[in-house]
Amino acid sequence: MRFLFLLAFIVLAVLAGFILIKPKAKTVVVTTTDSPDAVRILFVGNNLNQTIALTFSKLIESGMEQQAKIAMVYGPDFSFEDHFKNGSALEAIEFGGPWDYVLLQGRGGHEFFSKDSFRDYGKKLINRTRRSNAIPVLLEAASYSDDEDTFQKMIEVYRELAQIENTLLVPLGEAWIFARNNSVIRLFEDDRHLTPAGSYYTACILYEYIFRKNPSGLPTVIEVQDPGKKETRILINLDPDEAVAIQTLAWKQYSFQPKKKVKI
Repeated sequence: MRFLFLLAFIVLAVLAGFILIKPKAKTVVVTTTDSPDAVRILFVGNNLNQTIALTFSKLIESGMEQQAKIAMVYGPDFSFEDHFKNGSALEAIEFGGPWDYVLLQGRGGHEFFSKDSFRDYGKKLINRTRRSNAIPVLLEAASYSDDEDTFQKMIEVYRELAQIENTLLVPLGEAWIFARNNSVIRLFEDDRHLTPAGSYYTACILYEYIFRKNPSGLPTVIEVQDPGKKETRILINLDPDEAVAIQTLAWKQYSFQPKKKVKI
């Protein structure tokens, strides 16, 4: 009987270990180029998808007249602490570049009850980014359906870390809420998944805050070429009037958002 109890305890302990240990974060090269003048961007986060990254790269190519090299390191519900301890993010930051910008996104929601972990490991990732001669950019995380209390806590911890570390902040969560309150454009399929219009709006927000430029006049049809294939495919094909409305909405959000000067 004692043996069976001990065996059951061991099995439960092993299962708990599998549940608590997060899988290795994934590293994905979204776009690549041999151009020496390319803009090189690394995303480290959890809920940015490749559609946003590919759209962002096309906006850069058109608006900045530069090619874009973009890679992503992501894990499901990964916090800054998860990314730092997992190793994939540090490897990509230090050896996967060089990078011009590293966009850092922590987990939303309940993580923000532990401000110390967010702040401490956020600082560590920012410092590693600067040591690699890249510009760190904090990318606000939020769920479209976050309750008001959770959302405000999320805003506060991001703003606090950006202020302490003198780091550029892209208020992505606030931009989504701004769109929900000021537009009839459907950005989300549900509380987590973006529509094509939502991905395009998010890419416009990234473009504005990082490059400080109006997205007006940027492409409304996003055509991409998958690695190893000669053919291109249409990733996003917006109605021209809808695309103009999204660009205008994004620029309105950027113009209304208070900004502080950041030495980069």
